[in-house]
Amino acid sequence: MSGVKIRKIKICNICGKSIENERIFYHAGTDKLVCNKHYIQITRYGKFFNTRYDPNEIINQDGYAEIIMVDKNGDEIARTQIDLDMVSLCPKYKWHLNKRANKLYARGFYKVNGKRYSIYLHQVITGIDRDSNQQVDHINGNGLDNRKKNLRICSLLSYENTRNLQKSHLNTSGIVGVHWCKTHNKWISQIRIHQQVVKKYFDNKEDAIIFRLKCEMKYDFISQQSLHELYGLDHQTDLSMIPDIIKRSYELDKKKIIRNNAKAKNKGLVADLTLEEFRQMMSYFISSNGELECPYCDKNISDFYVLEHVIALANKGGNTISNVIVSCKSCNNNKMDKDMLEWFRSQSFYKKENEEKLLEYINNADKYIQKNVVYLDVLKTGWKYFKAISPNGTEYVSNNQTKFALQHKLNIDRLRSVLAGRLKDEKGFTFFFLKEEELFKYFKSIGFDVRNPPLELMGLDNSLL
Repeated sequence: MSGVKIRKIKICNICGKSIENERIFYHAGTDKLVCNKHYIQITRYGKFFNTRYDPNEIINQDGYAEIIMVDKNGDEIARTQIDLDMVSLCPKYKWHLNKRANKLYARGFYKVNGKRYSIYLHQVITGIDRDSNQQVDHINGNGLDNRKKNLRICSLLSYENTRNLQKSHLNTSGIVGVHWCKTHNKWISQIRIHQQVVKKYFDNKEDAIIFRLKCEMKYDFISQQSLHELYGLDHQTDLSMIPDIIKRSYELDKKKIIRNNAKAKNKGLVADLTLEEFRQMMSYFISSNGELECPYCDKNISDFYVLEHVIALANKGGNTISNVIVSCKSCNNNKMDKDMLEWFRSQSFYKKENEEKLLEYINNADKYIQKNVVYLDVLKTGWKYFKAISPNGTEYVSNNQTKFALQHKLNIDRLRSVLAGRLKDEKGFTFFFLKEEELFKYFKSIGFDVRNPPLELMGLDNSLL
């Protein structure tokens, strides 16, 4: 074919990449054609080697495969195991070793519209989206064992992942949740579930272990199932002595509010959002079918929601009830610090009626929020509120033990001991934690509207309140 220039495709003998518009080198010592990168390696270091930017090497073993992860010098530092049928998914990302909470994981990166995001290998294998309300638990506690038999999907809100806690390196008893208390000279057995702690003291270590294992059986923990047979526990074991724990979502709401109030204060913004205001705002976004829905995309967020700022804190929005709503995690991550209306109108799920409902709340928040409301579910477990009776019979109600002790010149440690029942009184003062009826009566007497929370926000039957 005269007049037609044929371009020869050059291939590096080391990495196998075709190099069309780049110089190719012949290295006589190795008798190989190499790309610029490998030519520099052989001339400068006398050898070819992988760097952290090269694709991971995958080695097939008996029944599974291993992905090799390297450091910045290209030296192997760890391997992660996957099933053979997952090998085709892994070359899409470059996998690096990541340490998080004293555990090792395989993490990769990708870009969307020029922005860099991270993704974990266990998320790729299970198909869990980074904005999902679920997370992946490694059953054996090894974050580098990403075979399907070692992965289970957990709900983010119900803390299922914490039910598979492994023994800490600081543990001295050999059992998770059991330790020696020097103050009381007893063994403490405790377990944390739904942000609440069940704790009991024992003279005997074995009794403390059995109590912990029974709690794990009742609350579906799986981390120490291998010990059940050793201590004579099975499906017929009597668990009636283990208290019932009721999930109270307001504990999570309280943490979100405290955290965001602190963020706003650090930026010099208004930060006066309260838990009671937040719960009333959530009631506004409950749909006609009784579900809490994302005000943007209509997704059911009864199980998991995030605190969303209409005007982002980065744009001086403040953490106030007129600037705070709830949304799904996906919409919250997508919107970020963009103008709310511009972003919302550009989305495929945009609805005019949703915009009108949002603007109605934002512009008239005071119409839907009452300042004197307190929820009974908060008060019932609000152990901070206590009654104090002075030597002359005067009664006080307070929720701040330290402040009360300073005002009345009392010893704070002795005050706490009286509340715990270890002492009878402190300088003639007696103290009692308020019971449900007393809390209700007290807040009514000072002008508060004490309510049961909407059942949709609790996921509970009214008989439990």
